[in-house]
Amino acid sequence: MRGAGISYKVRNRLLLIVSGLVMLLSWPLALKKTWQEIGLNKELKGKGEEALLSYNPNHLREKEKVLGSLLTRYTLDSVQWRNEFWIKVSGAASRSRVSVNYNPDLGSLTSTADSALMNQRISFEGDYRNLVLLMDTLEKTQGVGFLRSASFKKVKSRSAEVKDKLYLNLVFGALKKIN
Repeated sequence: MRGAGISYKVRNRLLLIVSGLVMLLSWPLALKKTWQEIGLNKELKGKGEEALLSYNPNHLREKEKVLGSLLTRYTLDSVQWRNEFWIKVSGAASRSRVSVNYNPDLGSLTSTADSALMNQRISFEGDYRNLVLLMDTLEKTQGVGFLRSASFKKVKSRSAEVKDKLYLNLVFGALKKIN
């Protein structure tokens, strides 16, 4: 069974033919695309700084449009925001079966005269699933600003009859509307 009667010369010729066929098949399947990408890379590197995305006018227009939409979404009147914030947040909390835990120690609105950023802190009590759903709902709600921070706090009860409490502390921010 030593090669089934094929001599070494014939085996070497068959090996050359099979290797040539493998090379012919590998060129269009893999190597051609790699060679084209290498050429494209050299072409883009040769263009210099004009090819950079940050200098592209179309890219700058798109970037300006996105930033403008973000600014308009999060720029709010401070008095109106203070009033509507609690209405929208308490409505979303009641729909999510979560209680609003008003704590005057948190400080509801922090803002300075020279600052363009306003913050509102609020705390909720409920189970984990409802608190996460509420946070997702509030992030998507127009007019409450953007979510700056979120933290969960679990308070264990000392007695076995009373269930542990889970709190969600949220800080929302908004940009002051400058008249």
